[in-house]
Amino acid sequence: MANWHGSPAVLHYAGCDSAIAELERQANGLSLAASSPPISHLVPRLLNHTTLSNGGAILAQERISADPYEFSWRRIDAATDLWLSRSFAAEVRERIQLDKRLDRVCELLPRFADVLLPARDALLQWFEMMQLPRDLAHGDFWLGNVLFHGDTISGIIDWEWARKDGVRAVDGLYLLLMSCANVHEVSITHYLCQLWSGEIDDAALRERISTLAARCGLERNDLNFIALMLWFDLLWQRTVRGGEASVTWSEKMISRTMPSLTIWLSSLSTARRPHAATH
Repeated sequence: MANWHGSPAVLHYAGCDSAIAELERQANGLSLAASSPPISHLVPRLLNHTTLSNGGAILAQERISADPYEFSWRRIDAATDLWLSRSFAAEVRERIQLDKRLDRVCELLPRFADVLLPARDALLQWFEMMQLPRDLAHGDFWLGNVLFHGDTISGIIDWEWARKDGVRAVDGLYLLLMSCANVHEVSITHYLCQLWSGEIDDAALRERISTLAARCGLERNDLNFIALMLWFDLLWQRTVRGGEASVTWSEKMISRTMPSLTIWLSSLSTARRPHAATH
């Protein structure tokens, strides 16, 4: 926390290559989010982003006043409504880079090719068929990054993974799963596995997942693919960060979710298989 020329600010300093790259992503994400009229008033202003003479970097952004973090379904509902109710931006014309992101994940985690490659192929086939609209995605949209005064949203922070070719249902699902995982002190993999298995045990979460699917025009199996997009997004973010810790985290995530994911993918293959002719 700091003051930047009299303005309340959050000041970030980066000294190593990975941290400098993170600040670059944060600066780009803030600029991208600020250009979206429906939410620009909730995005912290980028006050400064400078490379220093010692090779380090600083980023200063506006500090938004907010109440302490608190989990509540009212706040989750408010964040969901804000995110899904935004008017769509003008059609994003450039081709989504989903295939390149998926390929990158598969290349860097070759020991899991048996699950990654079938998952990639199934997701790309589904995505091509669905032709989902593309729009601003946050990339880390959970309750910890949405600021409130009471139950009114006062800001949205941490735009490191923002991009303009995202699918807003992915952010919506992450909001639900990650916020619930945090309050129950479990990994998000816990709820991804439950979703693919059709066994969400939290009634309030289950109800909101169904509402999310209905508002986004998704069938039950479509929601499983949205979860698969989220799963790959989380792995892709780790590959971008790089380093041994990211690889270890990715391997643990894949190992924990592999049984449920594999069973669901197998059910897709079975459903596509032609029935034997009757005589």
